[in-house]
Amino acid sequence: MLYSKHLTIAKEITEAAPTRSSFKISKGIIYHAWVIFPAGCAGLVYTKLQDGAHPVVPSTAGMNLSGDGIQITGKEFYEIETAPTVLSVYSWNLDDTYAHTITWRLYVLPKDVLLPVAATEGFMGALKSLFIRRKTYTP
Repeated sequence: MLYSKHLTIAKEITEAAPTRSSFKISKGIIYHAWVIFPAGCAGLVYTKLQDGAHPVVPSTAGMNLSGDGIQITGKEFYEIETAPTVLSVYSWNLDDTYAHTITWRLYVLPKDVLLPVAATEGFMGALKSLFIRRKTYTP
C-alpha cells in the first residue's frame, strides 16, 4: 500500500515548535520511503518521521532530512506490528519569507509479500556482481 502526503510548512516554524502531521499505517513493513523537496526550499525545510519517540526516517536519533530540488529515497524495512499505527511527521521551515510544500511517500508491504521480494532482490544483486565487470582506475 502506498501512502502519500503533501505538507505545506508555514514560514518561520522552528524545530522547537514543528508542524506535526500523521500517517495512519496498516500492519506490514515500510519497505520504501521518499521525501521530495522541490526547488526553492533552499535547504531551509527540515522533516523527520517518528513512531512515538522512535525515529523511523531517518533512523538515527537527532537527525532530520533537508534539501532543495531533490528527492531523498531509501529502503527502510521498518515493521508495523499493529494496525492501525499512527506515525508522526515533524517538519519545520526556517525560511522567513515563504511557506514550502514537501511530499512524503511510504510504501508498506505485508510481511509475507516482502520476504520473497527482498530475497529476490538480494539474489539478483549477488548474481549481477558475478557477471558485471567493474572498471578499476589506476593513476
